[in-house]
Amino acid sequence: MPLTDVVIWTAIVTAFAHSGFLQEARDLFEAIPIKDAAAVNAMIAAYGLHGEIARAKDLFDSAGDLRDVISWNALLAAFSQNGHARQALGIFAGMDLEGIHPDGISFVSALDACTILTALREGKLLHEELLLASQSVFVEASLATALVNFYAKCGRLDEARSLFDAMAFCDAILLNAMLGAYAQSGRASEAADLFQRAILSGIHPDAVTFVSIVSACSHAGLLDLGHRYFLSLVGDFALAPHAAHYTCMVDLLARTGQLMDGEDLLDAMPFQPEYTAWKSLLAGCRTYGDVGRGARLAHRATNANPVCSSPYVLLSRLYDAAGKHGDGISVRKAMDARRLRKPAGLSSITIKGRAHEFVAGGKNHPEISAILDELHSFNAKMREAGYVPDTSNVLHDFDDEEKEQSLSFHSEKLAVVFGMISTRGRSDPLFVVKNLRMCTDCHTATKFMSRIAKRAITVRDAHRFHHFQDGACACADFW
Repeated sequence: MPLTDVVIWTAIVTAFAHSGFLQEARDLFEAIPIKDAAAVNAMIAAYGLHGEIARAKDLFDSAGDLRDVISWNALLAAFSQNGHARQALGIFAGMDLEGIHPDGISFVSALDACTILTALREGKLLHEELLLASQSVFVEASLATALVNFYAKCGRLDEARSLFDAMAFCDAILLNAMLGAYAQSGRASEAADLFQRAILSGIHPDAVTFVSIVSACSHAGLLDLGHRYFLSLVGDFALAPHAAHYTCMVDLLARTGQLMDGEDLLDAMPFQPEYTAWKSLLAGCRTYGDVGRGARLAHRATNANPVCSSPYVLLSRLYDAAGKHGDGISVRKAMDARRLRKPAGLSSITIKGRAHEFVAGGKNHPEISAILDELHSFNAKMREAGYVPDTSNVLHDFDDEEKEQSLSFHSEKLAVVFGMISTRGRSDPLFVVKNLRMCTDCHTATKFMSRIAKRAITVRDAHRFHHFQDGACACADFW
């Protein structure tokens, strides 16, 4: 029977897109005889879902009078969710220029873009705009969650909690956002207290809730508490465990040195282990010096994901730390033979609304000379205060002087020092985002810099937040 109802056509376009059949969705869209706004919006969303943002923009531009707030939201989400957060904010600003009043979905996408960029100033302006709005958009659950997530990811955990407490409602999704924020900062006691209060208030946790609460215990090294939550998932709440729950538990066992139990759990889980579980256990072997287990796990991890460099890097450093430098060199040669490279360290800091990026070893920043001079001055002051460079993070192929010089060019150090230079005379906190795990030397150096400069410094790395102040980190050197 021929399809004549555009509503049916549009529904099938959406179904094709969500099932992974973009070409079929496009062919069907082109076959719709008279396209209305709903059909156009569905196709824009389909392009965005599959990362075809250029096609999404072309269709949006050609839609003319058919465009409505849903069209703008579809385009905004397409850019925000596909790594083009800055352009997404430009699209959001364009809504006002076109006389389109943003709704709650618009603000969610814009806040997500600010979260990706850690654009604190822009996100706060959006928050202020919401507070001034006369509509009820502010009380939407998805928007409240986006705001909590935004402040948390920008290192403003207390502001996130204040906002959470001010909400007149709470569901599992909003709870998960706040628990996830505590987890990334290793604040397990606050997470546990919030979890208990939520249960007593009648909120039923979901699978994501337990990922967050076990992860919080992992970052704080609370093995017994984390294990109780892991068992409670099934025993108290009758939820089906996912691979992510087992991965969090393996991570907790690895961080607390229970490597045999971690490997046993990895082997016993009723799922194909997530690659993250292999990495966590291998990182634990490096931390606790278990060379034999580390070599075995590295072999299994490379079989699970042959194109990832992490097992090679972790194993080579494990060998170097154990004095097995020949084995470390052999691992790096095997890595080279497979043309695998460790991702370059990349850190960014936002100053006066502009993001500045630094690459490990890079010298392309226009103020690099001033940065290196200031870093040299900091190094001298840190040494006087007792700082000793930790060269265990540098490959054994270099001599000691080269190792120390290499450490000075780590991206987060460059970003922190640039922040110091750019805000000289101020006392507000510095906020740096890094794409990789912070190394032990940079962690130690940043503690010294926070004390010498009398500045609070927050570094969000690939695993968690580090809040430095007065020569100490909130992680208590456990991460």
